[in-house]
Amino acid sequence: MPIRSVSTSIATTTIPAHAVVQDATETTAKLSLHDQQEIRLLGDAERQLASGTIVVGEHHDQAAAREFAMMLIDHGCVSDLYLEFPDLSSDTFGGDPNQRFSEYLNGLDASQVRSDAIFQDFSDACAAITGALANSMPLPQFIAYAKEHGVRVHLIDNAIPTARSSADKLIERNLGMGACFHEVGSATKPKGLILVGANHCDLGRSDSIPSICGIAEQAVYDLSQPDHSNASEGWLRPAPT
Repeated sequence: MPIRSVSTSIATTTIPAHAVVQDATETTAKLSLHDQQEIRLLGDAERQLASGTIVVGEHHDQAAAREFAMMLIDHGCVSDLYLEFPDLSSDTFGGDPNQRFSEYLNGLDASQVRSDAIFQDFSDACAAITGALANSMPLPQFIAYAKEHGVRVHLIDNAIPTARSSADKLIERNLGMGACFHEVGSATKPKGLILVGANHCDLGRSDSIPSICGIAEQAVYDLSQPDHSNASEGWLRPAPT
């Protein structure tokens, strides 16, 4: 089954982190100039987050999903963020070899994140690790924004696939991310947001991230689409990432 989709006028308007307003009315006014669909989806996601965790599917080279998540963070709706990134040893970025990077990151004072030397090393290396080079909201900037708003960050893509086919590798990674999620989170824990590539989110499969993590269909949002061509349909197949 396809997953719910929203057109990407959030991405095309490129609302920077510093421009995301505190007041929900102002946010609505900004978005209403482009597409009321985002407003409805934001409101729907806020209601889902009040009682559990949601999944947001992204295209890794497009900013729409991250900016959508930032608005939810700005409204105080997110306390835990689960990301498709390996939880490497901190010494990868010049830190303690006995400490995972997420543990180090969550121990930082919010005001020190952007200036922290280890976080800066992570920022420099991030694009090479992920292979995503074109996103106007780079992952380190997105993480810093979340941390500055008191959000805990969990890095859950830690399975090392052994399968030969790309399809089987995807399943192995999904199972690994699901296991990591269940170690630190819960589908029924309020204010959790899982952000992964939309190809991990096909609701028609029992081995997709939503199914493995126990996330209901109505709490899965696809913001991976590059244009508005099928936005009126409301439901779309995930775009490849």
